[in-house]
Amino acid sequence: MSDRKNQVIDSALQLFIEKGIEQTSLQDILTRAGISKGTFYNYFASKNECVLVILERARYEASLQRQEMLAGNDPTDIELLIKQISVLLNINHQQNLIAVYNSILHSGDKELKKMISLHRLNEHEWLAERFTDVFGEHVRPYSYEAAVLFYGMMQHISITWRMTHDAPLDPIKAARKIIQYIKEILPVMVREKTALLDLEAMEMLKNKIEIHRVPKGDILHLLGRLRQDIRTRTKQTPKNMIDLADVLFEELSADNIRNAVIESLLRPFYKAFEDTPFANEAREIAAKTSQFLKSTGK
Repeated sequence: MSDRKNQVIDSALQLFIEKGIEQTSLQDILTRAGISKGTFYNYFASKNECVLVILERARYEASLQRQEMLAGNDPTDIELLIKQISVLLNINHQQNLIAVYNSILHSGDKELKKMISLHRLNEHEWLAERFTDVFGEHVRPYSYEAAVLFYGMMQHISITWRMTHDAPLDPIKAARKIIQYIKEILPVMVREKTALLDLEAMEMLKNKIEIHRVPKGDILHLLGRLRQDIRTRTKQTPKNMIDLADVLFEELSADNIRNAVIESLLRPFYKAFEDTPFANEAREIAAKTSQFLKSTGK
């Protein structure tokens, strides 16, 4: 993602926090970012797409951080899960995205509310899968409901905490306590073989919400631009950066995508670009590629 585009996103985010999404006009964004209408439309098709990019940026960053935490570690480690859960909570707090979410929920915009539903579904699915990793395959039929219970408790405890305390609730402390509750609830669900939200209900929910898929063409476009930039904008580009970008491009361009190969490339790919002018672009490509693989089910 270019520095200019990031500047526009940051300007829009501050306006959404200050005024609310519905109350922020396109002209407000243009004035704050110091750009023309044409420049804005080079980056986004609409104001709503700008909102989507803001929320997706946070989700992509959380996804990458969670993958980094998991790499080489025991997926059944409950403390690791607690730290992974806290990642998105911390990002939302640091970027003040709670204000954006609240603005959407109190708006009449069905498209934006659908985005929120999709993000919630993605987060629930991720946590349900991690509950299965931690507690065992036998909890899978009940893991999605357990994930909904977890985030429901987290939301209402956080709201009540803010009403009664000056300092924000520590996300790791909260996650650890609520995981203890889930750990007690899950055996009851398994023993009684009952859940309000079973796997069939989850599939119905998926069908109601159109899943946002990252087009492979978008990733290839970003990769192509990155490959060109690292060859033309720097005098001495490390060979491993060029090689990794080229291999990832070739793998994604293939008719039959090799999931395992691409997944093994992602971490070394974005790590190679750390502390370079291309770090943001590489992380965006890695995160979108990860989401693409997940959305296609390959």
